[in-house]
Amino acid sequence: MPVGDDADPDAFDGLEALDDVALARIAHGRVADSPESRMLAQRAARILAGRRPAPDPTPPVVDQSLADGPDAADAPRASRVSVRVLIAAALAVVALIAVALVAIPREPPAFAVVERPATPRERVLDERLAGTGGLLFSGVRVLQSVVLTEPGELLELVAYRGGASPRTPPSERTVCLAVFAADRLWSRTCLPEPAFLSGGDVSILESLPGAELRYGWGPGGTSSVQLTPTGPTDLVELTAMGLPAVRNLVLAAEDGPSFLVRSLELITRPSGRPEALFGPAELARVDETWILIGAVRRSPTPGGELEVCAIATRIGVASAPIDSSCVTASEFASAGIATPPADGLRPFVYAWRPDGTIELEGLTSTP
Repeated sequence: MPVGDDADPDAFDGLEALDDVALARIAHGRVADSPESRMLAQRAARILAGRRPAPDPTPPVVDQSLADGPDAADAPRASRVSVRVLIAAALAVVALIAVALVAIPREPPAFAVVERPATPRERVLDERLAGTGGLLFSGVRVLQSVVLTEPGELLELVAYRGGASPRTPPSERTVCLAVFAADRLWSRTCLPEPAFLSGGDVSILESLPGAELRYGWGPGGTSSVQLTPTGPTDLVELTAMGLPAVRNLVLAAEDGPSFLVRSLELITRPSGRPEALFGPAELARVDETWILIGAVRRSPTPGGELEVCAIATRIGVASAPIDSSCVTASEFASAGIATPPADGLRPFVYAWRPDGTIELEGLTSTP
């Protein structure tokens, strides 16, 4: 609608019906040179302003990745990929280390004992084993030490790793156990080291004169050694068996041995063995020609069962045959001591029975 200097004041009410373009011409299109025109322009400007939406007070969010350029948008993604690669690489390294550790043979706890410094006693045992032909890859170490029946006598279980040298392949090494009793080597056994590492315990049961020896060792370090006598080990236990033959020997030995009896006992005593524990004593003599002597000795096995021994020979003849036989106390209690039956070759026969009966060259007498 036209608006001039003489515009009708009622025209203000018609401004609401105009569109935004018409209102913009009225408000800004010409210079207002009269109060009415200025008022009309101001009214149009207000209506136009009221139609425009209010500005959003929230500040715009700028995508920094786009603001920094196209390469910046890929940076976080690349960073995440790098982290994943590093983690995967670390896990692979850990897996390789674990496989390597599994592949390396682990020495069992039992081998820790051979790594410690040797004691003076162990160095002595080391030399003795080396002198018996043992090939020692490691030094000898005492696993257990047990006191035997006699003071100062020990039962010692020792271990060592066998091999010609430190360069010996593990597959050719051995794990060895040895038992010393009263400072003497009594038993030794070896097991291939691979078998020992796989969980194969060394376990030995061995029969010795008058005793049973049991010993063992495992990869976990557990060891055991036990010497079990098969019968009495002292005179109290022997006399408690109530054998008349032993009682008769006690009576015969009251006055001590004669020179002849002692000489015969010394001649027949095994080398290195101590004197008789009881006796010797003369049990029977025939026509001043044949004599039978009895004695009780300690077992050749330290801590083993006592032995009952009989000695028979011809008197007064140089280089006369001497028969000396020993059996354990348990065996004597069961069957006594006797030579085989006369065969025409043996110059004499005898028998000493647990009930006290004695036979010498076929003659029967009692002491």
